[in-house]
Amino acid sequence: NLRAQKKQLLYPGSMTTIAHLVSSNDAAASSIPLAFAVPMDRAQERRREEEAWRRAYRAYAVCPLFEGRPALPPLVAALEARTTAEILDGLGKLMELVQANRQNQAAMAAAGGFESLVSLLRSPLAEVAEQAARAVMDLANCHDGRNDATNKERFAKAGAIPALVTLLCEGTLAAKRDAAGACWNLSANNAENKVAMAAAGAIPPLVTLLASGRDGDVDAAVNAAGALQNLGNRNYDNQVAIVDAGALGPLVALLEEDAPANAAARALETLATNNLKNGVAVAEAGAIPPLVALLASDRTRQNAAGALWKLAVRNEDNGAAIANAGAVPWLVKVLDPTATAPATKN
Repeated sequence: NLRAQKKQLLYPGSMTTIAHLVSSNDAAASSIPLAFAVPMDRAQERRREEEAWRRAYRAYAVCPLFEGRPALPPLVAALEARTTAEILDGLGKLMELVQANRQNQAAMAAAGGFESLVSLLRSPLAEVAEQAARAVMDLANCHDGRNDATNKERFAKAGAIPALVTLLCEGTLAAKRDAAGACWNLSANNAENKVAMAAAGAIPPLVTLLASGRDGDVDAAVNAAGALQNLGNRNYDNQVAIVDAGALGPLVALLEEDAPANAAARALETLATNNLKNGVAVAEAGAIPPLVALLASDRTRQNAAGALWKLAVRNEDNGAAIANAGAVPWLVKVLDPTATAPATKN
């Protein structure tokens, strides 16, 4: 038949691999979970089969080999499989191939993998949505400047930002944690994504998530603080929106928690940068005493000093409050590590 002829003509020696892609009504051609799909006539089925075949063909020329066979098209197809186990298995194998590998990520994009991954963010299956959010978070932070930017653009074009915001509002705590991490990475050094996230409504749920540190999920609070830091970085409108959403109280509270303190200090520094009104609001929220206390720790000293610096710029009242809180000897210690550390209060 026509499908067999196409496979024999274009994929000689790859029958087993490609057959996986075009089997089971070719779930890869649709972003609708099969459990919720409506019955289709033969013409609709054929169109789905044809689309799956075209996607496989586009990817075939560039996809890497796995155990001697083209790997990415069937793995991308598995993202839209029938069962949770199949989806998670395909996603895990796909991430093994593409994480930190620019060539494989390009092949994934050619196979429609970024769009398929974004569709999983909308899955009604909690575990699937959670793992998809983690995958987006990881692929948006590949420690490769050029490819990192490309993946951010790919995800934005595929509709990841509104899907992530929905997860931040409605997902499980695990999904919210990794959705916040994905927002953190997607907004880093990307002005367009910052604007798009704010417009999609990301700021209020990120502010709400800051309280997770007190509820036992420290990573969720750290990711939320990191995302808010990036959203406010060099974006005055977002700085104002974050403060208006009530972020200052939760961020100041995180300064007194061990693990999230650095993330909170960085976020407060960003919110006060080139924003005198926010600088006043941060001080009024009670940030100065805990920031000064963080100067006593090698782990938090640098970020606390940065936040205090931004609070003091062009603000004499904040500068006086910082000095009165005992910051000066610790700041000298930052400048001269050989200086004697001030005595700490018990």
